[in-house]
Amino acid sequence: AKKKERSEQRHALKMRTLKYDKEYAAHEKKLVALRREAKLAGNFFVEPEAKLLFVIRITGIMKLSPKPRKVLQLLRLKQ
Repeated sequence: AKKKERSEQRHALKMRTLKYDKEYAAHEKKLVALRREAKLAGNFFVEPEAKLLFVIRITGIMKLSPKPRKVLQLLRLKQ
């Protein structure tokens, strides 16, 4: 029973991997097509950038010790 369960789990993992692989390949193909299209039209293609998000909960600048206060100042979050 355990062997069959393990083999099913392995198969599911393999199928998920193939699905992601297919998805990444499609994305790469799309990027290549967009680059070629831009080149043919004489335009520039701007590469997509990864999205980055900082979420910081600030309790008030007066309660912070000097190092975190400086970090907030450097990130232009000190008000």
